[in-house]
Formats: sequence, C-alpha cells, structure tokens
Amino acid sequence: MYILREMIILDIGTGGEHLRRLLIKNTNKKLDKTMNKKLNKNINVQIQKLSPNSNFCKSTKKEMKQLTLQRIQKITDQIIVLTCHSAASAILDLLISRDHRLFNSYVYEPIIPTCLYLQQQKCQHVIVLSTTTTCKVRWHQRILEKQNPDISVSYICLPKLPIAVDSYQGQHQNLNHLNILLQKLSNYKHLLEQCDCLVLGCSHFNGIEKIITQKLQQYQFSGKIINTEQILYQFMCKQKNFV
Repeated sequence: MYILREMIILDIGTGGEHLRRLLIKNTNKKLDKTMNKKLNKNINVQIQKLSPNSNFCKSTKKEMKQLTLQRIQKITDQIIVLTCHSAASAILDLLISRDHRLFNSYVYEPIIPTCLYLQQQKCQHVIVLSTTTTCKVRWHQRILEKQNPDISVSYICLPKLPIAVDSYQGQHQNLNHLNILLQKLSNYKHLLEQCDCLVLGCSHFNGIEKIITQKLQQYQFSGKIINTEQILYQFMCKQKNFV
C-alpha cells in the first residue's frame, strides 16, 4: 500500500502538464474526504524530466526502454505517472508482467486505461494519433483487437508535432507551425470520416486538444476525441493506492 505524499509525473518537454493541472485542481477535493488535513497538506505533484537526452523521442524502442527504466530506478517508494506514451509503449510488457511495480514504485501509464475506456464505450473504429514508437509498437491495436476482433485500430503518426507543441505555449506566432504539421491529417480524410473515436496518443497532443479538434472538423470527423490524460486521471481516482 502506497501512502500518497508525492506523485511524480515523468515526461518530456511540456508533456504531462494537463494531468498535473487536473491533479492539483481535483486531488485535494477527493482527499479531503478520505485523509486527515495534515497528510493532505503534504501532498505534492511534480513533473520531472523523463530523460536529459534531447533526442529521447528519436531513440529506438530498445534505447527508450533502457532510458526509461534507468530514470524510474532513481525514484523509490513513490507513485510514478509515466504520461509519455512512447516510453509507456517501450516498457508496457514489463509493467504488465510486474503488475505495474518497478523498483519499489507503482507506475501508472495511459495505454491500458485508454483501452479499458474504449472497450467500455464500445468503440468500433479507432484512430490513435501518435508518435513513432507508439505507432510501431501498436499496443492499443494489440490489446483491443485481441479482446474484440471486430474492433479496427489504425494509427496516424505525427512525429514532429510534440516539439512544435513545446514551442507553441499559447503563442499565436507559433500556431502556424502547428497547423502546417496538422495538415497531414488531410491524407487520412476517408479514415477520419469512418472512425467513431480518435485517441490523443501523445501527452503533448492533449494540451492542444482544441486546435486538433478544429482541424479534424475540416475533414468531416464527427467522432469523439479521447483525451488520454483525462482518462488516466479518472482511472487513477478509482484505484485504492490513489487514496
């Protein structure tokens, strides 16, 4: 049983910021009902850099797995939230085999909670908007199609978008760069018209959900957009070790 005093979010750049805001805004309201005030005041949510390597996102799956495990090993007896989908994709097999416990810490990740949510919503035609490693490993597809062969899962890979999101930071002059990269969605117009939900399969993408939504509407997308950090937060709130 982990006593929630500190929660560490591991990601790259501005990834994980949406989840951090959710936790800061809502966690204390939940804990007020379940913990005494003294413990509640000691709770701290941090975002820490997953890797000092600026080329982390360009790493191979093997390299990414090694770097992620090295980073997690430096944290002991904590609750860790690995919001980076690429890193989660690289170590998910290990997390599953060890019941999400690594080096005396419990590790949350966004892929399994998202798949559980999609199953509950009975989605049939799913698109995962992702970066390279997530697209290559295809955990969403493997999990969902194994559970239900009638589900179809496709991927749209936008590897340069996270860096553009880091540069954007709400600044209008950087919006054009985001829109140029999102133009790639036009190549998948037919696929977008058919799908009933699109998964934001990178923590950076959750931070520009409104921009992505506006772009998708131009291509006749009428499905649901899945904010994976919102789904992860809801999943965490249901777990015993969260309270």
